[in-house]
Order: sequence, then C-alpha cells, then structure tokens
Amino acid sequence: MNERQNIQHKPVITDKIRKKQIVCTEEEKVRQYTIQHLINDCGVPSAYIAVEQSMQVVNRRKRADIVVYDRSFKPMLLVECKAPSVSLGQECYVQILQYNLTVKAPYILITNGLQSFCYSIDLDNESCQIVHELPKWNEFNYKNI
Repeated sequence: MNERQNIQHKPVITDKIRKKQIVCTEEEKVRQYTIQHLINDCGVPSAYIAVEQSMQVVNRRKRADIVVYDRSFKPMLLVECKAPSVSLGQECYVQILQYNLTVKAPYILITNGLQSFCYSIDLDNESCQIVHELPKWNEFNYKNI
C-alpha cells in the first residue's frame, strides 16, 4: 500500500479499486488490507470487487464496505470493516445482516483487522453458519455456475 501526505497534511492511502487516494483512517487500513487478502489469497480479480457501494437499507442510503461479485456479477461476499479499536459485537452483526437483506450475498465477513468472522448465509432458511475460511473465488464460481 502506498501511503503519502496530502495537502491538508493527513496521511492518505491509494485505493486500487476506487483508483483514488483516501484519507488513511484505521478503518480504511483494515479495508485496504482486506481487499489485498481477497485479491492475493482468495484469488478475487479486482474487477469483481466494489468498495463503499451505495445501497438502500430500510429506506435509508447506506454504503457497504466491500462487495465481492461472482462471474455473473451476483453478490458473493459482503464485508464490513471496522477499526481495530472497535469490538465486533452484536451491533456489527445486526448492521451487516441488515445490509445483506439488500445485497443477498451467500457469505458475510466482519473484520476489525485483529479478528475476523465469516459466515455462510442460507437466504432461503434465514440461517447462518460460521465458516473458518472463505472459499477461493474460482472454486465458488465453478460450483455455482
């Protein structure tokens, strides 16, 4: 990651997905490290990653931190990033589950950079199960084409 100082003397980081420099907050660092993990370790092509995607949730405009799409551009994974100082408690789970009512991704991930929790979501039965590892992007796509 490329960190620099901008004109206002705040550190910035280059977001390769949004193709612009962003103020380098603690949450943004977690978001960028998560994006790099998705690309480098899970094999997700950057073209299938959306960052801070706008959506309608319960009649309000919200932004999903990260949405990963499959080859047919259906949401595969919804990610909520928090700063390392934020505990991943019930509020985080409620937030991402509310967002997923709109996104309808079969996987959700909550991370603060220190802890990460990933769940497989059964949208039909409205249940979720913890998973210990995200599927590789190609594996997910081959199973679900």
